[in-house]
Amino acid sequence: MSRPFWIYLALSLVCATLVGLRPLNFLSDDALFYLVIADHIAKGHGSTFNGLFPTNGYHPLWEALASLLGVIPHNKPRLLIYGVIAQWALGLCTMWLLVKALRPFFAPPALTAFIGIMIFFFVPFGNLFWTEAPLSMVFVGISLAILLSPSSPRYAVLGVVLGLLFLSRLDNVFLISCIVLGLWLRDRDLRLVLACVICGAIAGTYLCINLVEFGHLMPISGAIKSALYHKRLFAGHLGTNGYLSLAGAVGLAVSNAIRRSRPSR
Repeated sequence: MSRPFWIYLALSLVCATLVGLRPLNFLSDDALFYLVIADHIAKGHGSTFNGLFPTNGYHPLWEALASLLGVIPHNKPRLLIYGVIAQWALGLCTMWLLVKALRPFFAPPALTAFIGIMIFFFVPFGNLFWTEAPLSMVFVGISLAILLSPSSPRYAVLGVVLGLLFLSRLDNVFLISCIVLGLWLRDRDLRLVLACVICGAIAGTYLCINLVEFGHLMPISGAIKSALYHKRLFAGHLGTNGYLSLAGAVGLAVSNAIRRSRPSR
């Protein structure tokens, strides 16, 4: 690993320590929802926030892992620290995966700049701890490592990874769709169907459990949003992240168009 990686390690450890010492100064309300529900699950009360009503209002994979952390003897402050440590380790794993996957395609200065951007976005903002973000980023990193490997993808493994990517954050369904489409356009390999079937089985199992237990496919937060914007598509505002994503997409489209117009050499 390069020097910037060790800088990232040190700064992220400082950030994790600050979150563990002063959690209410950093954590978002979503993070505390995960914490309380995980504590209930670990104590055998079921998936509930208030101990009275069941809920599925979370991205399932991080909640499941947080509940496993709850098996370790704890009180709520200790469980919070366990989660911060686990997610700090997930962040380091993500950085290792991304640097390893991208090294053949970028010069060292570009990789250094990439790590610097990761430090800027993920270290100062401790409110990402105890959310689904660190786990989701791990599976993004694994997906990129598979896609950028010089050898042909192992499609069964890719299907499992994409299924877990969906469970880590349900909005990743849009990223998964782009991955599948891009891989098909690149390789035209029918084995991609196997990956889609495995991913669909993992995602479908979760959605069917939701439908049986709660009467709707999506978690309650998603169901509420769907009802709010029913027949009013695009009525909301993009927000800062939406505009950044849109600008990035336009930039990539222009870059691809320019490259395609150049001579093959």
